[in-house]
Amino acid sequence: MRKEILSFTDQKPDGRLIHDLEEAAVHISGFAPGQDSFFVFIMRPDMIRELELLADEKGAGRNAPLLVVAFARLSSPSARAESLFSLHAMAAEAERQKIASQYAPFALRVFQDPSFRELSSACGVPSGYGCTGAILLGEENESSQHEAHYNVFSYIQ
Repeated sequence: MRKEILSFTDQKPDGRLIHDLEEAAVHISGFAPGQDSFFVFIMRPDMIRELELLADEKGAGRNAPLLVVAFARLSSPSARAESLFSLHAMAAEAERQKIASQYAPFALRVFQDPSFRELSSACGVPSGYGCTGAILLGEENESSQHEAHYNVFSYIQ
């Protein structure tokens, strides 16, 4: 069964959590900061709401106090995978600390939309990087359990 976070509390993340997320991201792939991946930590609810509106998905941020957006150097063949592994490691570290995570496809769509090309540089992302994924993090307020009712595997022998 898959757990979906319907809403988060407005409890702000502390500096220790941010540090632990950064450490998880770096150690999972072994990259040094400034190489092929770049992460933006958005802790301003007004900015998260603005991204929701740009994606035309009001409420998609689920009141999360933290949005982490991953970027990868476009010229590096393995950078996209490394940034996604690092994002997954951050979600796992958050879960270890009893912090809920939820994928944030609305943010991914905004940062990948050519109409908002300047948004990445406004967030400090170096030139030549593209958005690869995003997660919402925070204390869980409400969730639901979803069970897949369709086949999700294919076997080719």
